[in-house]
Amino acid sequence: MVQEVAAGSAPTREPVGSRVDTWWSGLMSTPRRRALWTWGGPIAVTLLAAVLRFWNLGHPQALVFDETYYVKDAWTLLANGYESTWPEGANEDFARGDPDVFSDDPSYVVHPPLGKWMIGLGMALFGADSAFWWRASTALAGTIAVFVLTMTGRLLFRSTLVAVIAGFLFAIEGNAIVMSRVALLDTWLMLFCLLGFWFVLLDRADAESRLRERLGALRDAGADPHWGPVVWLRPWVIAAGVAFGAAIAVKWSGLYFLAAFGVYLVLVDAMARRRAGLPFWLSGALLKQGPVTFALLVPVAFVVYLSSWTGWLTTDGGYYRHWADDAGNAATGFWSWVPHSLQSLWHYHQAAYGYHVGVSSPHPWQANPSAGRSRCARRTCTSPRPRTAREDAGRPSAGRRSWASRTRSSGGRPRSRRSTSCTASRGTASGRRASSSSAWPPGTCRGCSTSAARCSSSTRSPTSRTCCSRSPRSSDSCWADLPTPAGNASRASRRSACSSAWRRSSRRSSCRSGSGCR
Repeated sequence: MVQEVAAGSAPTREPVGSRVDTWWSGLMSTPRRRALWTWGGPIAVTLLAAVLRFWNLGHPQALVFDETYYVKDAWTLLANGYESTWPEGANEDFARGDPDVFSDDPSYVVHPPLGKWMIGLGMALFGADSAFWWRASTALAGTIAVFVLTMTGRLLFRSTLVAVIAGFLFAIEGNAIVMSRVALLDTWLMLFCLLGFWFVLLDRADAESRLRERLGALRDAGADPHWGPVVWLRPWVIAAGVAFGAAIAVKWSGLYFLAAFGVYLVLVDAMARRRAGLPFWLSGALLKQGPVTFALLVPVAFVVYLSSWTGWLTTDGGYYRHWADDAGNAATGFWSWVPHSLQSLWHYHQAAYGYHVGVSSPHPWQANPSAGRSRCARRTCTSPRPRTAREDAGRPSAGRRSWASRTRSSGGRPRSRRSTSCTASRGTASGRRASSSSAWPPGTCRGCSTSAARCSSSTRSPTSRTCCSRSPRSSDSCWADLPTPAGNASRASRRSACSSAWRRSSRRSSCRSGSGCR
């Protein structure tokens, strides 16, 4: 609020804000305190992320989920320079500390090798005897991602407090923790894409500053810039090209990030030229600065991607390595000058692309938002299907931790834990035995063979399906398909009946509503 102190005097601004603002201003009153908060906050949430990702990382001493592919591929890349095949039972041998049971025969894989090279860093330094070292580099990547996200948040919101809150939420987020504690490719893809985004934001301010300097020099010289100058010195764009090229070298889905942020850079350039007062700001951004930005970004990403195949190119045993050497396969005409190794690599990419666009393997856990329980899940869950990475077989004995506590699952997060079928789906996936890939028999619980008839009839609701159990460890624990409402029952009445059934339940932790809550 601005008030005039005296007639004709300059306006003075009175301090406004709450007592918290006053306290915070006093706390940050010295440069040393501000510097401590500026760097101490991001470092603190990063250390928290490190504890959550590295604590007991070596458990279980077994290949979990898709580690059976990526960890073993990483080990053979270190040994042979290309992914090799493994005999039956190799997982058990690997977990026992005997990883050298692979052959020299190539294995057909459909993801680029950089992510597996990164997974292999810990094993290259300390061996593959402990599960800790084949997961350590991925856990480190997940930890670094928290710091990068915090720094990115500061650039976006211009607030260290908001950035630290964002980093803290990411540090404790369940899915991020699980994915960082398992040696998969997704964490590396996320890290490189996040780094690329951070570099793009750093370039935004740097490029506009350089543009204004060039424009000032031109106008001082009496020249009319019209479209504006071209800015070649953009190191952060080159760094972003390296990061996005690395992301593509982990999984091809990194291409989407390269394309999206390439367009973003052109738009940012256009807005900067407009703010600088250039008459042809859009044409200058598209036709003059755009090609330069492309030259600084895309070729760099391509070189990084191609470099990730160095092991395949410098050895002789990789899959399709000598495809172009076979009679009739090599290119003729204009492309005949391309080395056979690169022609073979191109054929490998064609085969991998054909696999990706043609693969189809239905299973009960696939996302299917247009049918069944997913109608409820689509409205009430941010992630209706959990991904169970590992579950111990069998039920826990007396005195041991609960069944669900011995599960690694990046489970969905239902908005309401009381009245959504997503909750039952999550509990089934992460707290019960993994079942076969076959569909559920009608009236049978997923994860156990108990039929719906064994659930207590007193807890059944005539207008909903109810998950009934005497206790979480009971052998009668099940997710039963109970009678559904009549066809004329309204959606509101179903929800009301579900809520009432839940409130009447004597065991809220083990009786949750099912798909009747649609």
